[in-house]
Amino acid sequence: SSLSFRPPTNTLSIFFFFLLLVLLLFLHKQTFIMEMEFYEYENEFQRASKDVVQLVNGLPRLQGMDRKQTIGNVNQILRDMDDLIGRMEDVVREEGNRGMLEANLRRRAQDLQRLRRDFERKQNEAPNMTNQQRFEQRTTDQRDQLLDGVNRLDKGSEKLNNTYAMSLENEELAADTLGTLYQQRETLEGANKKVSEMNDDITVADEHVGSIWKRAVSDKAILIVANVLLFMLNIFMVYFLISG
Repeated sequence: SSLSFRPPTNTLSIFFFFLLLVLLLFLHKQTFIMEMEFYEYENEFQRASKDVVQLVNGLPRLQGMDRKQTIGNVNQILRDMDDLIGRMEDVVREEGNRGMLEANLRRRAQDLQRLRRDFERKQNEAPNMTNQQRFEQRTTDQRDQLLDGVNRLDKGSEKLNNTYAMSLENEELAADTLGTLYQQRETLEGANKKVSEMNDDITVADEHVGSIWKRAVSDKAILIVANVLLFMLNIFMVYFLISG
């Protein structure tokens, strides 16, 4: 029987198939984690929204330090909510399947705008404030809003810097991964070449074994024929001796 071995010719295809499968599983896991992170931010946003509604509804009844402290608390919560919007935007930006998450993000952004409008309207509903007090309060509120805008710009700039740094890291990681895959491909191609050479050597050895086997059979047949001829010659010699 032949001892020849035929290695699979699609070794690289099988390797890249399993690599793609592992990558898809990893991306699916990452997608699930990012979606859970988004919904966690959204739940935190909704809890903060309820707190703002409660504080804003009671704002017209407050005066003095209580009113100022409540306004400061609302501004702080609104800043935190704006930060949550930014985090949700980051998740949506990195997420591949954006449909539902983008819709939720738009609704939360609209909720934040509505809360800001209600907050501004409620600040003008204090019945016992003089015009001077209203002017001072509006000036304070505008200053707080300006500071809030500056803080948001600073956070946005920081996010851009972080995103740029992450893009550089991802670029380096992609280059390293590409180099590793190229080296693995060369290794597999070398292994495939060695297996092919081994297969050729085994085929040649198989041919040599077959040739030796044929020669051995031929020599054995010649030996048997020679023995038969010698045996017949001996019989004839004995016959002639007896008959003579």
